[in-house]
Amino acid sequence: MATLALSGVLCCLGVPRALSYSANKVWMEFRDNGRYRVYVNYTVPEMREFREVWVEFAKKKEAERYYFDLARGADFFMPEAKLRSFQKKPGEPTPW
Repeated sequence: MATLALSGVLCCLGVPRALSYSANKVWMEFRDNGRYRVYVNYTVPEMREFREVWVEFAKKKEAERYYFDLARGADFFMPEAKLRSFQKKPGEPTPW
């Protein structure tokens, strides 16, 4: 019971923000099955490795909205990559 309460408190305090990533590269393609697929390359800073994820959409407007949000700097969340939000970023990037 204490574990459940602790996980609820951590979710409310912003732990999901720690699971967000910024896209390094984004591109979109139209598939043969009539769906739109948006590919996203991103970096996991803790592990210092590059990864790729793709999200499929049935409607072109949804795919374009997702594509342009990521291209403009929105963060996306794993494992549900369709979720995204704009976070206030610091002015200067800090190198590893």
